Amino acid sequence: MGLLAVEVVALVAAYFLVPLEGSIGLRLAAYAAGLALVILVVLRQLRRHLRSRDADIRIDSLALAIVLAILLFALTYYAVDTVEPGEISGLKTRVDALYFSLTVATTTGFGDVSAQGQLARILVSVQLVFNIVILATAAPLLTRTIRSRKISQAQRLGPQP
Repeated sequence: MGLLAVEVVALVAAYFLVPLEGSIGLRLAAYAAGLALVILVVLRQLRRHLRSRDADIRIDSLALAIVLAILLFALTYYAVDTVEPGEISGLKTRVDALYFSLTVATTTGFGDVSAQGQLARILVSVQLVFNIVILATAAPLLTRTIRSRKISQAQRLGPQP
């Protein structure tokens, strides 16, 4: 298992283990700080990529930032619904919250879990804007970098019989 996979597993494990004590205000502040960190990492990686155009640029931190953002949104949804049950209908567990965050991130929206309260709708709106601005910027960067690496690797290996 590669280092990136281990880091993703560690982030997901932390998501399921992090305690949720404290006021909702403190939790929302921690969420905002985490999201700001994710945005900074994505923008830093984008700037680095645009400057270098190097196929060997590390994209691990970018991939981890995206995973972290989805987990932060999920944790926030779960925390909000534990304080205000019914804010998000169909959300009962952290797995439900992660599922909901992934459906919002992919704009799938099955409808089985949905934002009902005003705070939940604000948070979903923030995630949707995040998806449009940050993920839409990061996705082409990831695919372009992966494609460049494959081309570079193929050129180093030469023609295959």
